Amino acid sequence: MCCKGFTKRILPFFLTFAVGLFIASFFVSIAAPSFQIPNRGSR
Repeated sequence: MCCKGFTKRILPFFLTFAVGLFIASFFVSIAAPSFQIPNRGSR
């Protein structure tokens, strides 16, 4: 019985989180940022 209550609380959270990520993907890039430092001229 404890698993039923756990599922009722967690499942809506994950569904809302997935829908939020889907909507946010239209406005921002969700991919990991690349931290490449641009070359400021060769020495």
